[in-house]
Amino acid sequence: MTEGPSIHANCVVVGEAGVLALGPSGSGKSAFSAALIEHAAAKGRFARLVADDRVRLVARNGRLLATAPAGIAGLIERRGLGIQRVPFVVNVVVRLVVELVPSIKRMPEDMDRACELEGLRLPRIAVAQGAPDGPALALATLDTLSRTRDCVSSVLAFGRQVGSITAAMAAPSISRSGGARAAQSGPRSERNEFCAETQ
Repeated sequence: MTEGPSIHANCVVVGEAGVLALGPSGSGKSAFSAALIEHAAAKGRFARLVADDRVRLVARNGRLLATAPAGIAGLIERRGLGIQRVPFVVNVVVRLVVELVPSIKRMPEDMDRACELEGLRLPRIAVAQGAPDGPALALATLDTLSRTRDCVSSVLAFGRQVGSITAAMAAPSISRSGGARAAQSGPRSERNEFCAETQ
C-alpha cells in the first residue's frame, strides 16, 4: 500500500474486519481502540491495533483499505502512560466506522447509519465519548454486519439452484424436509433458510 495523505483517526482489526474510529482530538479514540481490543480478546476474538492517531485510507477494488503511517506503526497513546508499543496489523479492510460524539440520538435516522469515505459508502454507528458500552456495541454491530454479508454471499452462491427449487416446489409431494419448508413458504424463505443454516 503506497504512502499517501492520512486522516485523524484510529483503526483496529477484529477478526478480519477493520473498525475505523473517528472523532475530534480528545474524544477518546485511543481509549476506545484499546478498550475494543481488550473487549474482543476477552470474548476470544483476534484483535489488534492497525493505527493510532493517524490512518491512511485507500479505496481499492470497491473496498476501503486502512494502514498506519510508517513512523507510528505499532504505537498507541495510553492516557497517563504515554506512547506504548503494541502488536499491530499492517493493513485491513474497513468494515465499520465508529464516530465518537458528545451525545447520541435516541433514534438514529437511516442517513446516520452510513458515511462516505474515499468515495465508498460504509456502515456507521455513533458512540458517546467515554461510553463504557461503546466497545460492546461496536462488536455487536460487526457481528450483525458479518451475518448480513455472509448471507448475501450464500444467496448468490445458491442462486444457480433456485430454478430447481422452484420446480420442486411445484411438485405435489416432496419428501425432504428442506423441500417441505420451501413448499410452505416459497423460494425467498428457502433462500433465507439456506442462509441461516450456512452461517
